[in-house]
Amino acid sequence: MEPGFCEKSFALVVPTLNEAGNIDRLLGRVTRALSDADYEYEIVIVDDGSTDGTVERAQIGRAS
Repeated sequence: MEPGFCEKSFALVVPTLNEAGNIDRLLGRVTRALSDADYEYEIVIVDDGSTDGTVERAQIGRAS
């Protein structure tokens, strides 16, 4: 096995468009659900041109 490689890993890709009102709740629920999992994971937020601050909310969520 290669260093830094985990057999149990995945990326959760979340497409968004104007989801500023929902992104905090989504990230919190996903993080809580996966916190005890025996997996390495990353959450990838893909924004499709939101105009309501979704990107900024996601960046704040990433920092916390």
